[in-house]
Amino acid sequence: MKPFNAKPLTSVETYMYGLKSRAQQNHCLGNGAFPVELTALNTVRKEYSKAVKPVTLTPFFVKAVALAVRDNPGANRILFQRFPFRRKIVDFEVIDVNVPIVRVVDDEPVIFIGVVRGADKLTIAEIQDELTRIQREPAEQSPYLQKMQKLKRAPRVAISLYHWLMSRSPGFYLKNAGTCGVTALDGMAGGHFFPIGPSTAVFAIGGAGDEVVARDGEPVVRRVLQVALALDNYVASGPEGLQLALTFQQLLETCSFVDDELAKQR
Repeated sequence: MKPFNAKPLTSVETYMYGLKSRAQQNHCLGNGAFPVELTALNTVRKEYSKAVKPVTLTPFFVKAVALAVRDNPGANRILFQRFPFRRKIVDFEVIDVNVPIVRVVDDEPVIFIGVVRGADKLTIAEIQDELTRIQREPAEQSPYLQKMQKLKRAPRVAISLYHWLMSRSPGFYLKNAGTCGVTALDGMAGGHFFPIGPSTAVFAIGGAGDEVVARDGEPVVRRVLQVALALDNYVASGPEGLQLALTFQQLLETCSFVDDELAKQR
């Protein structure tokens, strides 16, 4: 009897393999990590939840990613293949943010990529509503879950064709995915994790913990979030990645992008 059990990938596993394979084969992902102090963000979230509607931190992350990419348009470009062996870089005019979602369907966890379309133009409340809709709408009404159900029945050759088109057709890509992304691991305590995905810029929200930082020459304890950025170095340079990370950091540490929304409630 063989001391192992081998079985072919299911259609969904083949889809996920293709997703990661595109990231590995078509993009040169470099990673960087940086801290974000949460003092202002936590304060603004509580004020927003009282003045506008209850929100989590996730819509702030989505909005900050979208605004950082808007201010650094070199990150809103994606490398595509051209027949037969050439490449092209496509600049997108919209900013759509990929967000991994986990839902339980028929007592089984289902992971898929939700997309917040035009996130740079949405309010925090609108982003929260869209995330809630993606997470809670009935399975039979969810295009994401319906897509995953179709994948379960699809032959592997059809899934291979899907990924072939995703790496070659900007229109097909934009219909099925966002132009940048943010992902998070709940429950981490002060650690980083480094993302991988077939787009030029993906932010990963890691753990948060209390750290001693210097303020006005004095040591103080602050809540600090660990963030990582994966950037396609085929498309965006190191300095562009640094500026993208700094913009994201500054947006979250000042939360100035929420001022207009809160001012309307005062």
